[in-house]
Amino acid sequence: MKKELNILLIASYFNIFGFGFFGPIYALYVKEIGGTILDTSLSWAIYSLVMGVLIIIFGKLEDKILNKRKMIVIGYFILAFGILSYAFVQDKTQLFIVQIINGIGVAVLNPAFKTIFSKDEDKGRESYEWSLWEGGEKIMLGTSALIGGIIVTYFGFKIMFYIMFIMQLFGALISINILSYDNHKKHKH
Repeated sequence: MKKELNILLIASYFNIFGFGFFGPIYALYVKEIGGTILDTSLSWAIYSLVMGVLIIIFGKLEDKILNKRKMIVIGYFILAFGILSYAFVQDKTQLFIVQIINGIGVAVLNPAFKTIFSKDEDKGRESYEWSLWEGGEKIMLGTSALIGGIIVTYFGFKIMFYIMFIMQLFGALISINILSYDNHKKHKH
């Protein structure tokens, strides 16, 4: 497996692990800040719609003018900031803003990540290498969902958000290593 692909996987695992703490208990968090079931649905809709529209826009921009590796790093840092922001949310309006930030982070990250990942695949091992990402993602989500529930039960949401931020920050910092691959390509030409 190419080293850059390995870096992408590790950064992704930290990011997904950090995000996964929240998965099954997100509605409880929304309730804790005074939100309703409808607010939970609306906040998730905002996140998904912002992400969906912007993925298309960033995908087009990343093909034409934006550096894909830099966009991966920027996306990870936006997501880390978004996760940390949950610790300071006090009402549903602030939650909606955080969901927009997270939608932007994923939109910046995903087209570039999938492009670089696809370019780095070893011929004849594409299915296996994608399975490392998909399988690793599911393992991270399952493990972190359990851990997130334990953390919130014994320490509360704020502590969980700080731990999520640290995990996502590690992923962002690891992703910085892919920037050197742009420099290698420049020197070769």
